[in-house]
Amino acid sequence: MTMDLGNESPSREVLAEAAAWLARLQRPRRTSQDDAGFRQWLAEDPSHARAWSMASDMWENAQRLSLNMNPTKPQPTRWQPRVWSAIAALIVIAVCMVYLRDPVINTAIGEQRIVMLEDGTRLSLNTDTRVQVKMTSEVRRIRLLSGEALFEVAKRPSWPFVVEAGDRTITALGTAFTVRKDEQRVAVTLVEGKIAIDEAGQRQHADSPLMSSLQPGERMTFAADREPQRDKPPLDSIVAWQRGQAIFDNTRLADAVAEMNRYNGVLPLSVADAAASELPVSGIFRLGDSVSFARAVAFNYGLRITEDGTHMVLSSVAATDGDRKVETLSQPQ
Repeated sequence: MTMDLGNESPSREVLAEAAAWLARLQRPRRTSQDDAGFRQWLAEDPSHARAWSMASDMWENAQRLSLNMNPTKPQPTRWQPRVWSAIAALIVIAVCMVYLRDPVINTAIGEQRIVMLEDGTRLSLNTDTRVQVKMTSEVRRIRLLSGEALFEVAKRPSWPFVVEAGDRTITALGTAFTVRKDEQRVAVTLVEGKIAIDEAGQRQHADSPLMSSLQPGERMTFAADREPQRDKPPLDSIVAWQRGQAIFDNTRLADAVAEMNRYNGVLPLSVADAAASELPVSGIFRLGDSVSFARAVAFNYGLRITEDGTHMVLSSVAATDGDRKVETLSQPQ
């Protein structure tokens, strides 16, 4: 069946109806009456098809994200009732939250979320992220308050899409890019398409040109204590969080620990001494599994792991006996 999606965005009420139909049709005991009712609703208005497409896209991405976060876990061929109920409820809540009520979207530590905006733009929110959504007839405006998000922007040339992060403004038309806002810096990475970055903090200097664009794969990092830095990191490592992974390539242990801690608020890691902090770390690690990360690093470098109930601490072994280290760790499983 071909759906005429049209050009108009569906109303908030229709989007909520589509989410409700999605939840109803995904339940284990789906009936022929459900199917007939859905077909009737779909035929009532062209905007229903658009709303259904957006709700279905959210559902498919939620399933895909679940598979990526658990790549080795066998997936059931059919959702169990409790699992179905939880996921269906999350979809309805997400749709209503974005389209009907609170324009601020949050993720907790270790949580990731995919949200569809009313224009068809997909927002993928990483751990511990807050964004504020404000859609008007003149502009689509997203304010990244903290954290990290991937924006896959629906192409609407007459409807500008703007992301604000700190004192930076990123304008995009039909493109994909990530923005990460930490306490001391903002980093923007272009995945595809084109974006323009407004250096709002430099407007007072007439001889300071605006940073007009990036090339796909390029990253621009802004920090208060230095000039903007342009580089081209491996794009796969920038978006690895969507697959539930952290990829390190000769990364300082202190920086790798800080990255792993973004996804684990229960038992964070720390490094006790400067020598250990500078050790290079390379590899692919599962987000949220700080224990396996710590064991792997400790095994490779002969570090000691201690735990006080609130932190895991990595440190250099203080004493040696000839060529034999006093404390060694078993190889991680």
